[in-house]
Amino acid sequence: MEQPSIYEQMFFGLLLSTLSMALPEVITMNAPIPWIHPMGYVLGYPVYGLHILVLGGLMYKYSRISIVTLMSYGGLFGLYEGYLIKQLWNPNWGTELTFQIGGVRVVHTLMLVFFVHPVLAFVVPLVIAELFLTRPGRLSRALPFLRSRTGVFATVIVLAVWLGLIIGGNLPEHGGRSAFAAPVILILVVGGLAAIWLSMFKGNRFSIRELMPQSKGLWILAGLLVVEYVFYSRLLRPEAMATEWLPHVIVVGIYVFFVTLIILWGKLKKAAGRPIEGVENTSRSRWRPAALGAFIFLLIAFLHATAKQPGGLVAIVSFLGGGAVNLIFLVACFFVGGYRWLR
Repeated sequence: MEQPSIYEQMFFGLLLSTLSMALPEVITMNAPIPWIHPMGYVLGYPVYGLHILVLGGLMYKYSRISIVTLMSYGGLFGLYEGYLIKQLWNPNWGTELTFQIGGVRVVHTLMLVFFVHPVLAFVVPLVIAELFLTRPGRLSRALPFLRSRTGVFATVIVLAVWLGLIIGGNLPEHGGRSAFAAPVILILVVGGLAAIWLSMFKGNRFSIRELMPQSKGLWILAGLLVVEYVFYSRLLRPEAMATEWLPHVIVVGIYVFFVTLIILWGKLKKAAGRPIEGVENTSRSRWRPAALGAFIFLLIAFLHATAKQPGGLVAIVSFLGGGAVNLIFLVACFFVGGYRWLR
């Protein structure tokens, strides 16, 4: 079986890192056009890129992919908001949301750790890569709706409407229609990289698992991620670091919670290597849903550009409500997995 070259792995890593950074940052308009600002390259790509490549590489190498393991690895991703950015202890946005447990902000933790980063920065980039950029693999087995044309089109339409409403609800605060450049540039950047990947590299002949860092490359990136935590934890808002012991205990406990879920639910099965039966990921079957999704996303964002609602409400309900639902779901899975392990 043909294996990707180091150049193909590097370009795919760039493309996946771009998706991981752009979805949470551009969609929420936290960084409307990160590619024209130095922080996009100094902070955005290193943080998002290393997290999705290391955590994704570990998941594809060692774990059975399921919704539980996806959200658990994504939760580990989101915990960078603790020691790197310190939003879980002393946020610089939503400061009026003061409810906390043991010094940890509840709303920020639910939104960032249990929804925004697991979904927007981890799961959705992998789903996009599975649908449009690579050969169907283990993610299609874990999420059966990705294996039918109806499921693919439904997934694309739901994602496009949801993302269009969220970014549209944020546009009025950033200049209304004058800020419409942000979603357009997002489509152009991602679409341009995807076109290079599919036309020049013919990257869709590989699966995500084959393209993810493996062996020595994975551990080099993991080492860089550790260095990143040491460096940025001291550089970024050091005064916001929790000074009491209890907030640290709670955040470390959340780390342990996610790792335990991965151990309980991530045991690989021999069936993981079987061929995937479903939609053939050819250019012919790929471009139609991709073009439809981009059109719907831009249309909704443009129509929504002068009004904050209903996009603002959709964002709050999905981010906060989705975080609460995910927390309840993962806690239930924790007890179910623990019971099965003890039997």
